[in-house]
Amino acid sequence: MWINRHRLPEEILEYEVDRERQKFFCMAAEMIAEEEMKRTMRE
Repeated sequence: MWINRHRLPEEILEYEVDRERQKFFCMAAEMIAEEEMKRTMRE
């Protein structure tokens, strides 16, 4: 596989940012799910 050396650092950075973003979305989704559970338990 041929790698374009000039683009590699940017791609790694993008990958890291993407992982952080996914982690954040997972946390947000869990928080929302917990809120929903609390709401349904109250009713």
